[in-house]
Amino acid sequence: MKRVKLTELNILKQRLNSQLNVQHVISSKLNPLKSKLIMPKTNFPKMIIPKSALPVFQSRKIEMPKYSISNFSAPLYKIPKIVMPRVTFPKLKIDYERIETITNDNSNYGWTLTREISIFEYLNDELLNSTLEEKDDYFYNYYSKNDWQHYHLMKESLIESVDAKWLDLMNDCFDSFEQDKYKMVIPILFSIIEGESAFIYRTDMIGGRLITFMKSQVSTEQDQFTKIAIYSLTNCMKKQLFRIHDFNKKRKPVINRNWVSHGRDDPKHWQKVDALRLFNVLSTLQLVKEYKD
Repeated sequence: MKRVKLTELNILKQRLNSQLNVQHVISSKLNPLKSKLIMPKTNFPKMIIPKSALPVFQSRKIEMPKYSISNFSAPLYKIPKIVMPRVTFPKLKIDYERIETITNDNSNYGWTLTREISIFEYLNDELLNSTLEEKDDYFYNYYSKNDWQHYHLMKESLIESVDAKWLDLMNDCFDSFEQDKYKMVIPILFSIIEGESAFIYRTDMIGGRLITFMKSQVSTEQDQFTKIAIYSLTNCMKKQLFRIHDFNKKRKPVINRNWVSHGRDDPKHWQKVDALRLFNVLSTLQLVKEYKD
């Protein structure tokens, strides 16, 4: 029985194989593209590259320099030497004799150096040996030009620097002056000038003794501008404004404190320029006060 079964199995295998072969043949005929393609073998000639051409295809090794911050130095550029031409300036000579002469001449007529007056304007050679009327016109025009510009500068300076006890009186003086009521200003300004002088030099001296003491302080000043200002001030006060002049003698052309304060002067001689002259002297006192402080 076993032999019969084996024989049958073999027969079945043979049938299956034959059927598979038939299907494969049919499939290959129906789909020729799926059949195995055999490409012809092609032989390429061997290429020989000459050695002279090899460097073209060889990679070049680039070595980057190594930088160190500590060793880094900027390139040096040589700057051409520039030789400047030598300029010789003339030696400046200060003519102190001229300064003293003009200062004496101006202050003899009551005009002192202030911070509102340019020193070049004050030391103008044209003022030398001019008359009282010419000097008065010169300084009046200086203060009144440009709608009284320099006068208003002086006014502001005085209000800011004068001793506080005089402030109300000073404002009244300015108001009166600007309303052409200048005659009532003159006696008050003389009192303020003397009071400010004693206050600045911290002394109880009055009159001529006060002026002499002020004049002795000129040599102690270091600033040349202040020296000129103090010199003009003391000379003006000693020779004109505070000068002793006997009441039985003829009146001097320049207004005098003793004649005004003691009622010996006639107010008909007082002019607007006289009040301006006293404002100017008071401004010089503030300049001296500023440098002493």
